[in-house]
Amino acid sequence: MGNLTSKFAGHSKHKSQQCIETSKIPCLGIPIKKKVDLDLEKEKMTARKKNVKIGSNPENENLDLENGKTTARRTNGDICSNPVTLSSIFPPEIIIEILSRVPVKYLPKIQLVCKHWCHVVQDRQFLEKQMSQAPNLTECNYKPKNAPDRETFKLVSACDGLVLRVSNTTCKYHIKNRTTKQVLELPDPHKHSFGITFSYVPSTLNYKLVSIHLDEAETSNELCQVLTIGSDSLWRAIEMPNLMDPGKKRERVSVVSTGVFVHCFRVFKVGLDIFEEILSLDLGTESFTITNVPKGLYRDTGNVWALDWYGKLGVADMVKGDLRVLVLEDYKKGLWAEREIIVPLVFTKEYEAVKADLVPVLVEVDSIWFWLKEKKMFSYNFKIGRIEKTVRERDGYTICNTLFRQPASLVKLEGMQPLKKTVTEPAN
Repeated sequence: MGNLTSKFAGHSKHKSQQCIETSKIPCLGIPIKKKVDLDLEKEKMTARKKNVKIGSNPENENLDLENGKTTARRTNGDICSNPVTLSSIFPPEIIIEILSRVPVKYLPKIQLVCKHWCHVVQDRQFLEKQMSQAPNLTECNYKPKNAPDRETFKLVSACDGLVLRVSNTTCKYHIKNRTTKQVLELPDPHKHSFGITFSYVPSTLNYKLVSIHLDEAETSNELCQVLTIGSDSLWRAIEMPNLMDPGKKRERVSVVSTGVFVHCFRVFKVGLDIFEEILSLDLGTESFTITNVPKGLYRDTGNVWALDWYGKLGVADMVKGDLRVLVLEDYKKGLWAEREIIVPLVFTKEYEAVKADLVPVLVEVDSIWFWLKEKKMFSYNFKIGRIEKTVRERDGYTICNTLFRQPASLVKLEGMQPLKKTVTEPAN
């Protein structure tokens, strides 16, 4: 792949007008005239003496950039009666498969080879395939131990290789692609936010941000705002079911995205009784559904966490060294799994003294990422019962409870601009 990439890079230095070098396209079964007249034979002999290739004249080569076709009339001095086209050699799905395996750092150069490949690399189908094959990169939040003397950024959410961040000095939000070094500045959301999510919605073919925030000035209830990238210039308020009962006291609110659904896990108290409920937002229809958590399931709501459990909402707690997860199978029907999933945490024996400081933050294929408060993040493979990866605090920084695993990508949002200012940040 390295040789292939270097060849692409070499082409990108010129005003490329073709996808491949036509003089090197094999005829692949194309009929060749076997009889060559004497004049042509003499012309070949003269060319050999002068070290000139017959058929190398660009006027003898045709190119259709828009359709990705390259036509060769002569190859290695032989006359071809039929044109050779790129599409006849490689079907479109094969081209996508090959290009999707190229390391993402070389894809910007590949876009310069020809218009057809530029369109391929920017196509959503290609981007999804490339992201599915690219390794995930770890994004963590670090907090300065002392008051920072420069601008830093806090990670808020992530999707498709894009990260949503907020500045510690200006409190302004933007979306950044770390690969292309481009950013999209965003309008200000409500200040008192419980959480902001960032998702791609296939049914509407766009990206949406959702903010669940406190309406502190008026009703003290939760409200919801939505920002659609490319069509909304300001955040839109959408109707959200709220407590509307002075007898209910809010204890906790957390916001979790499971792709095209955003869940608000709400814990409240009525007298001495504690209740949990889920408010689920469908990003396609922008409508809410309320689901009650089975009563009496959790004694200590302070140690209950809402997680994205393989595309569904999972509510987890830790009991006697085991992580117990109850999965919401169908939020529209209020259908919970019949049994809890029990994940034995063998490593907790080593963390007995600080077990209360362990928080599950992210679920991957066979692993769960845990945060040991302000110390480190680590990935525990529950299939083999072993800690596999660890991310520790940096000099001058403590590690926070936000972690994302995203592939590098070339996704570009409407309105993105090159990053103007370089900010020193701790390396992940």
